[in-house]
Amino acid sequence: EQIGDSFELLQTLYSQNFLGNQDLTQRTNTILTGPRGCGKTTIFRNLSFKTKVLAGNFDPDKLENFVGVYYQCSDLYYAFPYLSRDPTDDDKLIITHYFNLGILFEILDTFSALEKVQSLSLNNIELLTLERFLNGYLSHYESPPSGTNILNHLKSMATLEKALVKKWLETGRTNSPPEHCLPIDFIKKLCTLLQETIPWLKDRVFYFFIDDYSLPRISKTIQITLSDFILDRNPQCFFKISTESITTLWTVDSHGKLLEEAREYDMIDLGSYFLHASPGKKQAFLREIVNNRLSRVQKIPELNDIAVILGSSPFKSYDDLARALREPNTRVKYYGWNTLVDICSGDIAIF
Repeated sequence: EQIGDSFELLQTLYSQNFLGNQDLTQRTNTILTGPRGCGKTTIFRNLSFKTKVLAGNFDPDKLENFVGVYYQCSDLYYAFPYLSRDPTDDDKLIITHYFNLGILFEILDTFSALEKVQSLSLNNIELLTLERFLNGYLSHYESPPSGTNILNHLKSMATLEKALVKKWLETGRTNSPPEHCLPIDFIKKLCTLLQETIPWLKDRVFYFFIDDYSLPRISKTIQITLSDFILDRNPQCFFKISTESITTLWTVDSHGKLLEEAREYDMIDLGSYFLHASPGKKQAFLREIVNNRLSRVQKIPELNDIAVILGSSPFKSYDDLARALREPNTRVKYYGWNTLVDICSGDIAIF
């Protein structure tokens, strides 16, 4: 979070070879859990298309088979911080509308990042098609003045619609909800339009990386409402949701239907992946993370490999270490790269 929009730094300081990468990027809805500090946010942000484009080393000829869109759930929390009851019809309408607007903004912002990539930027026909589509949904839409950047204008309209929702909430909901709220199939229809309109999107799907989707901040009311559609099985788009554990996820929709693992979603527990990974994979991953950081320390260029810096353990085995620890009145020092890797539980922040 503290890296902010330093996209080049975000990618440089992390490893794309994180454990569970192949499973997370499968074409399925996925719930990603793991201990705090294990890197869920960094993984999601690095997999977003905007980060890849703005990091500085983007190659348009080596596109992946998905377009990642990152959404931080604090946006939902700040809009609905005290909503804890079972959702009313108005609740469901306005939560769905606000979430759709948030996703819409992030999609538009992703395309804005592509404006400097000539082979991928939207042409006038594609932009006008997108504008006509959104004009049919956004009740306060106004056509931009001649010469206006259409993507920036559309982002402004999405931001305006979100502001109207917040104003309605802050004034005590005394009036009816804002008119023409976006429906539950809006994201699906938008993705379909983009895939049919933009040639390079034809065989690619959208992955929506929904970060910090955890009770109690993202309340039961919100999760029940969004569960009606974000875990649907669609060929156009898939949702990747990070939460602290399965207990912070509400897995029942507003109709009382239980959302089941292996049907509506797959489960990836990064802590489990890490603890059960082979020593070679674990070492390679952690070594790359630390060495990426060391490579940016220009004052001490010779210190570029954490395994060399820490050296090897003075004990041939943990049995030897255990016997040394049992010796009375003995202060045992143990260290070494292998030792550090073996005691790391997957909390990369503490590591």
